[in-house]
Amino acid sequence: MKFSKLSILTGISIIFFLVKGIQYAIIGSYVPLLIVLIVLGSLYLSFLKSKKAHRAILRIWAVLIIIWAIARFIVWMMFEVDQNLSETHIREQFGIFQHIISIVILIIGIMIFKNKTEKPAGNNGNK
Repeated sequence: MKFSKLSILTGISIIFFLVKGIQYAIIGSYVPLLIVLIVLGSLYLSFLKSKKAHRAILRIWAVLIIIWAIARFIVWMMFEVDQNLSETHIREQFGIFQHIISIVILIIGIMIFKNKTEKPAGNNGNK
C-alpha cells in the first residue's frame, strides 16, 4: 500500500497530537484529546464526502498546527525575555527537544497547507 506525502504528513501530525491529547487526559484535561478527536472525525467524514471538503478540513488542520507551533515560539520568547518567570514545569516544555518538535510540526503544517494539487488517496468520486 502506497501512501501519499500528504497522507503521511497528516498522519504524523494527528498521531503527535493524539499522543499529546492522551497525555493531557491522563493528568485530567480532556479538552486537547477532544479537539484532536473532532479533527480526526472531521477528516474522516470529509474524506468520505468529497475531495473539496477533505482539502478544506486539511487546510483548517494545517492552520491550527501552524498556530500551535507559532504560539509555542512566542511563549518561549517570553520566557527568554522575562527571566523572573520561574514556573519550572512550564520551562521544561521549552527545551531543545521541544523546540525541534515545534519546528517539525510547523514545517508539517506549512507543507499540508501548501499542498493544493495532491488529491486525497482512496476517494475517487468527483463530488
